[in-house]
This record gives sequence, structure tokens and C-alpha cells, in this order.
Amino acid sequence: DEEVEEAENDVGGLTLSFLMSQALRYHIRGHLANSEGEEDEEHKYSHSVGECLHLYAWGVVCMFVFVFILVKLKSWAAKKESRAQEAERGAQKDKLTATHEETKGLDKIIANAEQEEATVEFVERLLEMLVVAFSMGMAWAMFFATKWYIAQTGLGVGDDALLALVVAVSISAVCFLSIYFIDKLADADWTDELMDQVLYQVITAIGILIGFSWEQTFDAAVAALASRSI
Repeated sequence: DEEVEEAENDVGGLTLSFLMSQALRYHIRGHLANSEGEEDEEHKYSHSVGECLHLYAWGVVCMFVFVFILVKLKSWAAKKESRAQEAERGAQKDKLTATHEETKGLDKIIANAEQEEATVEFVERLLEMLVVAFSMGMAWAMFFATKWYIAQTGLGVGDDALLALVVAVSISAVCFLSIYFIDKLADADWTDELMDQVLYQVITAIGILIGFSWEQTFDAAVAALASRSI
């Protein structure tokens, strides 16, 4: 069940993040990309530096949003676990000293508590999906912003595979360097467990960004080979 829920969260987060990136790009550029996120030649190489920075800024906003949700989620989970343990100890103690009628009342209280816990678990799962969605949203925004910036220099005009390769290599170099320093920060003695979890989630989001860039590269390369073989 846990693996299924995690897979559902990932699929839901991927869907939400891609739709969010499409909406952001349309908001910035005023042109809607196709269902695969690709733009036509007229728009692909004509983005301004301001548009690139605008999309980078949205990526940073997504990062702060998912970090905020993650911190709240972890602190909420810790408080809930503490309250649940206290309530369980109190219920066991009351059951030992309660009469038959009082025991029935305690059973109803426990049943209501379990129902409330199910509602809380639903909200927690929704928040977990939002963490995934905004993590991937950050990755999409950074990827497309980098692609816009490199494309507006004129590099790769008429050669989508070359453009995708340069974007992937550039993103990978910056991301690997960022992961190295973030991991060193997480290993520091002065960062607590919550901060470490946040930093590792940031590393996960950066890893997703690298994956997106190379997936687009392989896709462009397959399309280029197919076009030359026909």
C-alpha cells in the first residue's frame, strides 16, 4: 500500500507540475506550447532575457513553497504522533479503571478518534502530493528557463537535438555542483534533522531537473534519427 500511494503521489505531482509549468509559460510568453511542452520555431528562439529571468523566479518560488509545506508537514506529523501516543496511554489507563458503561463510551471516543485520524491522513497525503508537485514544478521552470536562455543566444537553431544536448550538459554541470555543496551542508553538525530532510528534498528536486533535461535530449535525438531515416 505504501508503494502504491507513493507512486500515485508521484504521478499526481508530475501531472500537476507539468500543467502548472504550461500555465506559467503561457502567462509569461502569451503562447501555449503543445501537449509535450514544445514550441514552434517562431517562439522557441525569440525569448527575451527578461522572460527567462521571470521563469527562473517562478522556479525559486516553487522551491520556497515546497520547502514551507514540507516543514509544516514534518512538524505536524511529529506533533500528531506525540498526541496519539499520549491519547493511547490515556485510553489504556482509563480502560483499566472504567466500568462496563464507561468502556462503551471510551470505545465510541476511540472510534471517533480513528475517523478523525483518517481525515488527517488524507490531508497529509494531499500535502505530500503538493510537495512533489512543487518540487517538479521547480524542475520544469528551471529547465524551460535554461532552454529559453540558451535558445535566445541562437545556439542550436534548426537543430533541436544540439539545443537539447547543450541544455542538458549545462543543467547537469550546475546541478551536480549544487548537489555537492547542499550535501556538505546537510552533513554539517549544526543542521538538525528537519533541516537535513528539507535539504535532501531540494537535492531530490535538483535530481528531477537533471532527469527532465536528459529525457528531453534523448527524445530530441530519437526524433532527429527518425527524421533522417525516413
